[in-house]
Amino acid sequence: MNSSSSSSDDDDGVDLSQILLLHFLKRQFEDRGSISRSRRNMQCRTCTLTGRDWVADVLQGHPVRCHEAFRMPVEVFHALCGVLLDDYGLIGSDNVGILEMVAMFVSILGHAQANRDIQERFQHSGETISRLFHKVLLAVLKLSKDIIQPRGKSLHETPRYIREHSKISYRICFKDCIGALDGTHISAMVGPENRQRYIGRKGVATQNVLAVCDFDMMYTYISAGWEGSAHDSRVLEHSLRVERMKFPKPPRGKYYLVDAGYANKTGFLAPYKGERYHVPVFQNGAPASGPREVFNKAHARLRNVIERTFGVTKKKWRILNAMTSYDIKVQAMIVIACMALHNFIRIHAVNDVDFNDIGSTSTGGDHSVSDPVHEVTDNGVDEYLVIDDANMAQFRDMLADQLSSAI
Repeated sequence: MNSSSSSSDDDDGVDLSQILLLHFLKRQFEDRGSISRSRRNMQCRTCTLTGRDWVADVLQGHPVRCHEAFRMPVEVFHALCGVLLDDYGLIGSDNVGILEMVAMFVSILGHAQANRDIQERFQHSGETISRLFHKVLLAVLKLSKDIIQPRGKSLHETPRYIREHSKISYRICFKDCIGALDGTHISAMVGPENRQRYIGRKGVATQNVLAVCDFDMMYTYISAGWEGSAHDSRVLEHSLRVERMKFPKPPRGKYYLVDAGYANKTGFLAPYKGERYHVPVFQNGAPASGPREVFNKAHARLRNVIERTFGVTKKKWRILNAMTSYDIKVQAMIVIACMALHNFIRIHAVNDVDFNDIGSTSTGGDHSVSDPVHEVTDNGVDEYLVIDDANMAQFRDMLADQLSSAI
């Protein structure tokens, strides 16, 4: 009897413990659900300093703040917003004005910030940030068609930098040189299926970009969107071959300076007493002439303008060194947009820190423009510039004779 009563008491104790445990777990589950529902109903972007207020604070603050945040002086930022509004159809809204839209855009380009970073800074949703980014991007691409091209009569005249150079060797040997041509590799983010095609010389995914600039560090031509594995000569040949690329071909007797990466494949190399050195690309004219050591040193210094131009662009727009996750076509558009903004700042900034740090030549001159000269390449079409070997051999011999007779 006693054992039976004891067994019954034990069963009651077990059942009571289980009931208490289940009750506790139920309360915990209900509390967590209540917290979860509360969080779902909370507004996410609740910072008291809105994006509009922050932009206004930066623009009204110390000039250094605007350059650090938006990569350009205050007056240039206002000029850019005005041009995009008046000339290229960029329209704001009651919730997001032009200043804030452009600020978000240049913040992404200047600091390689992700969408979530911009959400937190400007207090807008991810969908709003993405939509407005592409809206401003299209407006800047329209601007690029007008601003990335030779200015005025620059294709036909001796550049002021050379015309007024203190060394007579520059004025004599390079009076017909109108700029420099080179390529650069820009960071690219691609999926596994395309990664191999975009792996460049350094073993990372890049896009190969061809550019031409003048001696004021202004881009006059851009071809973007090529995979990093594409050879420099292939990119150049495509620009020369395809009319829709609108490459600014120099008139008779004028030329661009290039390096061996392009010259080797296009035939623009000539022997000099058993050695090989660079000569300029030109169109139906003669190359610059002069003693070898003078020519080579001046050539290297002049061609350096394209390297300095790339340097300023990459310093200003960090997204070019650390591309974020956009479609590859959008990544090519971003490159063009960055170079268009580079030109815009170069024209409108009286004093820009990044250009000053590079030690560039002054701007000045005629800022008028002619026909647009850039386009994103279509990688689905492989077009090559066909060079007849016999004619090219004759061409190189002719250059060698001209260079030898100039000594």
